[in-house]
Amino acid sequence: EDILREQLLENYMSLSTFRISVPIKSGKIAIDKCVYVDKKDYELEYESSASYEQAKKEFVEMVKEFGIQYKKGMPKIKRAYEALRNQI
Repeated sequence: EDILREQLLENYMSLSTFRISVPIKSGKIAIDKCVYVDKKDYELEYESSASYEQAKKEFVEMVKEFGIQYKKGMPKIKRAYEALRNQI
């Protein structure tokens, strides 16, 4: 049985992420390019096998070396929904 039958399905938004990652220290660092609604943004993530505390310390030290100030970001799906809401 087709559960959608005559229901209308609309796509209000799409979110695409393009990622480049490289191994570094005890994990890998990733640069994400996120495209959604009429926006494009970037985020830097660090995935590590170390404890959360150790990984965060390594990450904060790394970004300092690159002259980047550490700032906890909003999840990309939340940024996308906010952009959609601001557009409507």
